[in-house]
Amino acid sequence: MIEVIKSIYRKIKYSVFTSPQKENFKFHLKRQPRLIDQYFQQNSIRKIQIGAQSNSIDGWLNLDLLPKSQAVAYMDATKTFPFPSSSIDYIYTEHMLEHISFRDAQFMIDECLRVLKPKGKIRISTPNLAYIVSLYQTEKTEVQQRYIDFSVNRYLNNSVPAKDVYVVNNFFRDWGHQFIHDFQSLEFLLATSGFENIKPCAVMESADEQFRNLEQHGKEITPEFNALESIIVEAEKP
Repeated sequence: MIEVIKSIYRKIKYSVFTSPQKENFKFHLKRQPRLIDQYFQQNSIRKIQIGAQSNSIDGWLNLDLLPKSQAVAYMDATKTFPFPSSSIDYIYTEHMLEHISFRDAQFMIDECLRVLKPKGKIRISTPNLAYIVSLYQTEKTEVQQRYIDFSVNRYLNNSVPAKDVYVVNNFFRDWGHQFIHDFQSLEFLLATSGFENIKPCAVMESADEQFRNLEQHGKEITPEFNALESIIVEAEKP
């Protein structure tokens, strides 16, 4: 009898007053200040990863709009960051920037500059428009064709031929993508915010040891394809 009452209560609660999604949001929002305070107290060098998803990095404060574990703190990167100005040493984001509009990306980069300490650094990994467009050329390399075959098989379930036109179109429309960047657009965002020393980097490589071996998107699409698909840019706050 008690279980029946509980079941009825849950149905009324989630159909009238709230939803599991709202409850989950409230849970993570409530935990956010504690997780941030705890990280700040335990780390003199402060590093945040924006858009951690399930790829938390040890020693970093991992943040996400939809935390998938209690080790990840909630943060909406299109809103004012919950950090004081000049309080962060390093910022990293991987395959997240393409999920927000160009205007929101500019706001996010502005916030990154604000919260970074002077000489603080940012590293951005995001899909590379130049590579995606290159798939449409008539003559393809062996690895480009393998990438097309892989993408059609994995994301289009072989419902269409393994042709470039389907992969390119899908890349712009799937996964909630809103804006696919190239170096020019990333450089513009960073320079407009006030970042300096803007430079491209290779996957897993950096002149700064704090940024080495961070990329994890290769676990999903293979390291080879990730190196082709991603563009990585680093910059520094003056």
